[in-house]
Amino acid sequence: MIGNRLLLFIVAWLFPVASCIAWATAATPDPARARSVNACDDTRSKLWGVVGKRGGSCESNVVEEGSTHRVLILMDVFCDFHGLYLTDMARVVYGVRCVHVLSDYMANYFLSKQEQRMELMGDREGFEDRMPPLPPRMPSSHEEASEWHRELVEKLLDDQKSIGKNYNDVEIKGLICESDPGLDGAEQLSAWLNVTNHNGYNEARRNKFLTISTLASKGIPTVQQKLCDSVEEAIEFATNQFSSLSAKIVVVKPVRGCASDDVFLCDDIESVRSAYETIKGSTVLGSPTKKHESVLVQEYAAGQEYAVDTVSKNGKLKIVAVW
Repeated sequence: MIGNRLLLFIVAWLFPVASCIAWATAATPDPARARSVNACDDTRSKLWGVVGKRGGSCESNVVEEGSTHRVLILMDVFCDFHGLYLTDMARVVYGVRCVHVLSDYMANYFLSKQEQRMELMGDREGFEDRMPPLPPRMPSSHEEASEWHRELVEKLLDDQKSIGKNYNDVEIKGLICESDPGLDGAEQLSAWLNVTNHNGYNEARRNKFLTISTLASKGIPTVQQKLCDSVEEAIEFATNQFSSLSAKIVVVKPVRGCASDDVFLCDDIESVRSAYETIKGSTVLGSPTKKHESVLVQEYAAGQEYAVDTVSKNGKLKIVAVW
């Protein structure tokens, strides 16, 4: 089966800079300095800030030593090794300072888990004292992001006693998001902060229906599809597909999802109905308060499936893996 992964190469060509990998630096890496980095020697407290007001105060944001000119935002970095490795590589090799934040989705997830554990232990106050601190939650609006940015810049300049430097001397070079649910928030935050290596907010990067529609609008062959608001619409589309000589399966999936989660291959009307009812009203990935109001039904494309991983920078596309 040729799934959405096959479209990654084309999507990367059409949308050249993804927010989750959009950062670069003018500095040249120093291999000798790179070898000196040992992420495992660091501590969790160095990586994670403190949950406070949305966006966090400057004191809540972890700001690593390094250049005050370039800043890298890391969102939803949970793994001690990987998170600390990214932090140290940015700081030691490139001289970029790192600030950690949580997406709305992951902040809500962690806080709900903390609440559950506190209830189970029955020692709320003592449990809170023992919990590791979390990074602050990302700003929720352009206005909050602007205020957060202003406070961050002031903190960075104060830390370095940068006499004579001003607001424009600090540049947010990029934002790296470590979670799929956080990608929407990462792209939105990048747009609000006018991140250097970012080309705007584009829902087609995550909306499976819009992805196919955008590709089709560029003259690229795509599967037939229909965004269905009712089970009757889904059954009608599937019936038309089944009536063709080649189509024996249709694909029923959520508009926003991850990998093959809640993706169903249906070969009869009853399986289409069941898949539709499973997806309709389910929670949208990355948006805990939103529910799927429509369900996507697509033509099934038979054949070998390939995954193509790409990285884009300054309009140039590089393929990093094909599997």
